[in-house]
Amino acid sequence: MPRKSADTFQKDLYPDTYAGIPALSAADWAAGKNATPVKKSMKPGAAAPSAGAAASAPLKVQKSPAELQRELDAANAKIAALEAELAKLKA
Repeated sequence: MPRKSADTFQKDLYPDTYAGIPALSAADWAAGKNATPVKKSMKPGAAAPSAGAAASAPLKVQKSPAELQRELDAANAKIAALEAELAKLKA
């Protein structure tokens, strides 16, 4: 769309877009809450939106690395057993 003022930002051509910041935490979403997406301006040099409460929630570690490794080893053993059983059926 050609415009006469090519050096000014034209908001109607470049609407606000998704900012890449979650609007809700996972717990809030699972609880059934809704929120509008966080958006940012496409204007060059515009201030970035703040992260909000959703991004500031700390990560809660529920399992230790040793527990995760045990689960992975058990899953790999189960896969190997199922592959061996499948190979017997194919033979």
